[in-house]
Amino acid sequence: MDENITTIGDFLGFWFPGRDIDAEMKRFEAGIDQLQPAFNRVVARACEAAGRLEDMPPSPGYEPLLVEHGQHLVVARFFSYVWKGLAKEMADETRTQRSVADAIRFLAQPGRTKRAISRRAAVLLESKLVRIFDGVDVSVFEFVESLESVVRGDHTASQRVREIAAVLTPHLSVRRGRRVSAASSAHEMLLSLTSESYTWDDLIGDFSDPQTGATRLAFGDPDFDPRPAHRRRKERLRLKSS
Repeated sequence: MDENITTIGDFLGFWFPGRDIDAEMKRFEAGIDQLQPAFNRVVARACEAAGRLEDMPPSPGYEPLLVEHGQHLVVARFFSYVWKGLAKEMADETRTQRSVADAIRFLAQPGRTKRAISRRAAVLLESKLVRIFDGVDVSVFEFVESLESVVRGDHTASQRVREIAAVLTPHLSVRRGRRVSAASSAHEMLLSLTSESYTWDDLIGDFSDPQTGATRLAFGDPDFDPRPAHRRRKERLRLKSS
């Protein structure tokens, strides 16, 4: 390579002869100058968010455990709040899953009264319906619009509601057995990071591992049992490997 190449512009000129490298470099620098204010705003907002997290009260349970595992305090606090929020949302969704399935199966049958159809439509409008449309060639938006029409008293939409409900019914599935609590859902998410098993202490007659202790503190449940979360994770890993 030419020994006279001492700058980035010289290097680009060597490999791309005939190009106005100086002009393109100036355009690039101008673009960087225009992006800089926007970048500064993003950084400032990120710093503000980090500051708000630091000012929030500590999240008992998960936050100190994550800090102990090497996470920064702000990151640990953020994930602690997010975990608990997601777990509670998942538990609420599980509780409403059966009522949603029952309402759709009810609407799929002919001969229902207008009042009964309107009542079930109202139940569905208060629920999250997007997931049940996975793999189904029907628009969730059309279903919601039809449900809203029925609730408003436009019962001409009842037929379309019944048709969509009939399509959805074969795809409905409700997990059998005991409902998963928010604490157990959060604990399962924690295990996906730590991959540690629970520990039973015969002397105290209780679980003594830090993960179980963290979930008990996070949800204020001194009797939390970690074994269902471990079983679900083990089954999930088995299905994934097979």
